[in-house]
Amino acid sequence: MNDEPDARHRPEPSDAEMGSPIGELADIGEPTSLGFFGRVRNSIDRRRLGSDLTELSWNGVISVMLEFVDMAAQLVTGTGTTKKRR
Repeated sequence: MNDEPDARHRPEPSDAEMGSPIGELADIGEPTSLGFFGRVRNSIDRRRLGSDLTELSWNGVISVMLEFVDMAAQLVTGTGTTKKRR
């Protein structure tokens, strides 16, 4: 694995980097409500479902188009798996 920090995955800042104003704000934090994490998870799942369906639809279209090209190539070249006539 690569241990170098990535722009998308920045390391957590240390207490010295946070400074005094942010440290003071951390002390007055409120606990999260019971449904907060469920709402966040549902939001992530909805976006992921949309992404997966979009990817599936594009892959389906590309697969069908490749099958059409393959069928056309088989018609032109005369190769393929056809039943022999008696």
